[in-house]
Amino acid sequence: MDAGLLRPEAAMLQGGRIIAPPAGAMGWLPPTEWGTIKDFYAYEVDFLPIGVSATATASANIQADSNFIIMYATLIATAIDNTTPLAFAPALVDLRVSSSGASITSSPVHVNAMFGDGSFPGVFAVPKFLPAASQLQVTLQNLEAVARNYRLTFFGFRSLPNSNMFAQK
Repeated sequence: MDAGLLRPEAAMLQGGRIIAPPAGAMGWLPPTEWGTIKDFYAYEVDFLPIGVSATATASANIQADSNFIIMYATLIATAIDNTTPLAFAPALVDLRVSSSGASITSSPVHVNAMFGDGSFPGVFAVPKFLPAASQLQVTLQNLEAVARNYRLTFFGFRSLPNSNMFAQK
């Protein structure tokens, strides 16, 4: 994203009117998303189970009718019986967006650093924008010599691109 869009004085001319960026976290979004209707949504990626010291990849397919903006993520890690929760999840995670193919981290990070610890979510400091019809690929590496169940959930908003409330009628 153009760094100039992140300045408070940034604005966009649309339909003959100047539209200022929204306040708070939504101001970090691309200008095309400022005036769209947002709808709370969650995508989940499960590893049920991930094997002993294994690495596995799973995906969330972003709906074709809307972009998705990740605000925070959570993790539920359990023994394979689904009744024994883990406060500390010994695993590494890497996230990639299919539209760019790029990882959103420089290398795999500890799963608790990105998803929180089960008591508190992992809050994204800047919302992560995923385009419609893209795919969020999650690679999880179990660092334990025990199989585990991991449920990773991405919470945020669907942004409906054809709902721009600032468009001229």
